[in-house]
Amino acid sequence: MPSGWDAELYRNGQLLAFAENRVDGRYEFIDVPLLYGQNRFEVVLYGPQGQIRRDVQVIPVGIDSIPPRQTYYWAGIHEAGEDLIRLGDFLPTRQAGWRGGVGLERGLNAKTSVAASLFSLQIDGKRHDYLEGSVRRAVGPALVELSAASNLGSGMAIRGQLLGQIGDSYITAESIWARGGFISDQIEKTRIHATAWRLTIVSSWVASSYRCILTRNMKRVRMAVKVWI
Repeated sequence: MPSGWDAELYRNGQLLAFAENRVDGRYEFIDVPLLYGQNRFEVVLYGPQGQIRRDVQVIPVGIDSIPPRQTYYWAGIHEAGEDLIRLGDFLPTRQAGWRGGVGLERGLNAKTSVAASLFSLQIDGKRHDYLEGSVRRAVGPALVELSAASNLGSGMAIRGQLLGQIGDSYITAESIWARGGFISDQIEKTRIHATAWRLTIVSSWVASSYRCILTRNMKRVRMAVKVWI
């Protein structure tokens, strides 16, 4: 992002977050929840002279995510923390370095899909390789996913996630269990085992909406409620 620009993140027309200009010219939105159905994300950039730029991406979540008996393949590689053309000084981060991965997802039927992927990335200057598999199943107005990942040679993690809709309320629940020294760019290294969970409820009425977030990270429990009028 050029110097002096600000960014706003919208999901399905609702403002979720605001990011001010950073020294390294980047913007970041963390812990953005996905809703059941179509998630239309739009990043609106505002320049110092009144310029406006827009970037739109649609992420489907639900039984229409992947057609039955079809297989999707993907592969990617990039250097984290670097731009194609560097405009300022390099600011090292914990995840800086080359990273890449390959994977596939297969739709078994109208409600179930399986996926497998292989990742390689650097954390604190050390390379880590991961093998991950997952099963995704639509259950009524909800999507349930169970995945397991191995930090090849040092530990493993299991994650369960639920995305659902009840009336005008959207529910997101996630639980992670890691053991054996598992480490990733989202999980600190664990000596024996560790658990974390997160529950998010987003609901709207005619003139307002609220979000309730309940999280447990290791030994701390936090609850936050946000209301928009």
